Amino acid sequence: SDLSSATPGAADLFVMAKDIAASASVPESQLVVINNIIDINELETQLRAWFAKQ
Repeated sequence: SDLSSATPGAADLFVMAKDIAASASVPESQLVVINNIIDINELETQLRAWFAKQ
């Protein structure tokens, strides 16, 4: 989806690349920032960390 549709009530969790995350208008508690969007290991690590906090 596009950045403008990323509103806090639209989802429980948003996964975004580092370059667009700073422009997002969602709370940090709902945001997982990925540095390398093609690195599946980073994605898994970040998601596991987010779910562990919940």
